Amino acid sequence: MPQEYPALIDGKPVDGNKWFYGNGELKKPLPKACVKACSHSGSCDNDVKYYQKELAFLPPSKQMAIDYLEPFGAWTLAEMEIMSIEELAQKILWLACSNIMEDNEWLGLVH
Repeated sequence: MPQEYPALIDGKPVDGNKWFYGNGELKKPLPKACVKACSHSGSCDNDVKYYQKELAFLPPSKQMAIDYLEPFGAWTLAEMEIMSIEELAQKILWLACSNIMEDNEWLGLVH
């Protein structure tokens, strides 16, 4: 069963609607410092983890995150189903920042 809100970061409930509308559209732009830090060459894992936590960046639901990530083909459905919502959010944040750097926009969890 998908994990729905309230999601937790460091054991504290987080409002999942801070970044996304219910349909997955992005509510507000990601900070420029985040975009730059999370889309450089080489490993961005530590930067992405930091900003995901710092910004409380979380999708509206685990299932919505999986539905967004699945078409990329980088992770199997089985892999994503055992990931936490925070881990999925980190993958989304990394992709979002890369899209912003390349295309100057990212609309959210919509294809």
